[in-house]
Amino acid sequence: MVLKLALAVLATGLWACTGEYDPENGALGAHHCRYDEEAGVIWCEEQSYNTVEIDGEVWMAENLNYSVSPSGDYCYEDDAQYCEIFGRLYKANVIYEHICPEGFRLPKKEELIAALKGKGFDDINRNTGFHMLKPGMRGTNGKYYGTGKSATFWVDDDEEYEEGEDSTAYLVRVTDAEVNLELHDVHTSASIRCIRN
Repeated sequence: MVLKLALAVLATGLWACTGEYDPENGALGAHHCRYDEEAGVIWCEEQSYNTVEIDGEVWMAENLNYSVSPSGDYCYEDDAQYCEIFGRLYKANVIYEHICPEGFRLPKKEELIAALKGKGFDDINRNTGFHMLKPGMRGTNGKYYGTGKSATFWVDDDEEYEEGEDSTAYLVRVTDAEVNLELHDVHTSASIRCIRN
């Protein structure tokens, strides 16, 4: 009985670290982590994330790799080893659910484009320390596109999308040659980089 109670308390504590979970909508509430400003590291239960300062703003220097829902985030080719390399690809329905680590948030489109400061991967990685990789995206049909060729990031456009067949949300797509702001179907899955509040 004591062992069962101890396990229940431990499970509750671990659950609190990662936020509440709603099977239909993903994570609810902040993704609880600790930011060590001196070390420049965000410590979370699932892993630690390095940060980089760009023009006085603190950004995650790695893609988010926090699972919120079996149907809300994916690893490239549905293989968990790729999440360790690229982070997860998220549907738009989770981007408004406070999945960034506590104290961080989804960037505005203008903030991400300004922080990238480049015309493609080489410029961005050389000039910012953003450490971008090319995980591509997951299409609405469940197929993966652009891996090894592009990176895509959801951004906050100040308007929550409305669920529906034609719903779209903004993402920033980066290739070797350019940075573009694009509207995509909300069932597309893309990466997330968070900025400090």
